[in-house]
Amino acid sequence: MEPDCEQHSVIDQWLNAPAAGLPAVVNWAPEEDHATLSAGFENAAHILAGGWQTLRDDGVVVPIIYLYRHAVELTLKATITSATSFLDRVGELPEDCVLHPDLPRWLRGQGGRLDSPWKLSPGHNLDQLTRYLQHLITLPQLFPGEESGLEPGGWYRRLLAELHDLDPDGSGLRYPTRWNALANAQTRTRRPGVPDEGDLPERNILLDVDLMSQDFQKLLGRLGAINDRVTEERLKPLSWERDAQ
Repeated sequence: MEPDCEQHSVIDQWLNAPAAGLPAVVNWAPEEDHATLSAGFENAAHILAGGWQTLRDDGVVVPIIYLYRHAVELTLKATITSATSFLDRVGELPEDCVLHPDLPRWLRGQGGRLDSPWKLSPGHNLDQLTRYLQHLITLPQLFPGEESGLEPGGWYRRLLAELHDLDPDGSGLRYPTRWNALANAQTRTRRPGVPDEGDLPERNILLDVDLMSQDFQKLLGRLGAINDRVTEERLKPLSWERDAQ
C-alpha cells in the first residue's frame, strides 16, 4: 500500500501522533548541548555493542565505531565550550582563542588573531580539537601544571590520535572503509570459536567489540571528567558569586 500522499509533512505525522507503544520525548533536555547529545550517541553505541554477541551482525560494527567516535568529538567540543565560557566570563580569554558561544564560527576558523595557532578550522578533526583543549585547560586560569591525561604519549592521547588517523574528518566511518589500511591488524581466515562458520575472506580483520567498547567508555569518561571539573570548579562558583551579589 502506498503511504499517505496527501500534502502533509511526513515528519509532522511522526510528532504528536498516537503511538502503539511508548512515544519518545525528543526535547527532553531543557537546553540540548554538546554534552547531552554526546551522551545519547554513547548510549546508542553502548546498547549496540552490548548486544553484539547475541546479534552477531558484523554490519553494525562500523556504525558502532562511528557512534562512539562522534560521542568523543562532541565531548571534546563540550569541554572546549565550558573552558572558553569560563575564560570569557572572567575576562581572561586569550587573544588567540575564539569566543565560545558561537561554536560554528570558531569551527570555521573565523575569529581570533590571524597568527593564532588555532586559525585552522578544527571542524571534525579530533587531533586539532584535542590539542586545542589541552592548550586551554593548561592556561593559568584553569589547571596549569596538572596532568589532564591528554598529554602527548599518554594512553588517551594515543587513542585520540589513532581515531583521528582512522577518520580524519568525521565522514570516513559513514562510508565504505578500507580496514586493511589499519596498521598491525591481525588477520585470520576463520573466526575462533565458530568452526562451522566457513571460510572468511582473505585478510579478514577481526575486532574485539567488547574491548573496543570498554576503551571508548574509558576515553569518554576521562573527557567527561575534565568537562565536569571545569564546570564544577570554575563555572559554578562564578554563578554563585553572581547570585550572591
